[in-house]
Amino acid sequence: MRVFLATVLFLFVSFGITLVEAGTVKDDIMAKCSSKWKTDYRVIKFCFEQQMKALNAYQKNIPPEILSACATKWKTDYQMIKFCSKQQSKALNALYNYQGSIPPEILLTCTEKWQSDYQMVKFCFDQQLKARAALGR
Repeated sequence: MRVFLATVLFLFVSFGITLVEAGTVKDDIMAKCSSKWKTDYRVIKFCFEQQMKALNAYQKNIPPEILSACATKWKTDYQMIKFCSKQQSKALNALYNYQGSIPPEILLTCTEKWQSDYQMVKFCFDQQLKARAALGR
């Protein structure tokens, strides 16, 4: 079910369709907030509003692999999917700025280890470059 929701989310975001109209997603968000906050209706309402706000704030320019990875990791926590997507996109943009300046052995080490976790690839690059410079290479 969660994989289905992540897929639906991806398709809706890709084609610019608002998910506020998708009843199953709204129901899922409400169920999650209600389950977490039980009878604290003020917090349930706040939780629901924040999740819907995050869900509707997706940007169309997020690469599909980032959106898919974040949706897989965070399931129906749309605030975290939005945060994850922004962080990964920011790291990917920073990696584009490295083009041509990363030694091949560092490029291979970091991308093999972290694959499409762009935040970790960037962190790996930064750490490897610092260590390499400290060794005078």
